[in-house]
Amino acid sequence: MTTPADQRSSSATFGQTIQILEATKGSLSGTRSEVSSRVADLAPHYMAEDGNAFQRLMVDWEEQVMVLENTCQELIEHLGDTNVRAAAANSQALSNVRAQETRVSGSGSSAYTTMMG
Repeated sequence: MTTPADQRSSSATFGQTIQILEATKGSLSGTRSEVSSRVADLAPHYMAEDGNAFQRLMVDWEEQVMVLENTCQELIEHLGDTNVRAAAANSQALSNVRAQETRVSGSGSSAYTTMMG
């Protein structure tokens, strides 16, 4: 069973991981934009077969960067969903414990009253 300290640590870890993924995705987007700008500047200087090969290389590269960006986004969403589900489960477990405590303390009190009569 996890303790409240473990849960706080886990929540903090989720948050840090999401921040890292968001920063990574942002860096990828920035790099992709910068490379696209450079490609636009360089492309006219490549001719014939070299130009075609350069263009294919840049298209392939950009597709791979987009795959990485999408993967980061999927991980962000998955971690966010997992964290929400974990928080809901923890909240439900805490409610169950509190309800059980109430039943136990209530039955103990009535048993004491019955016994003392």
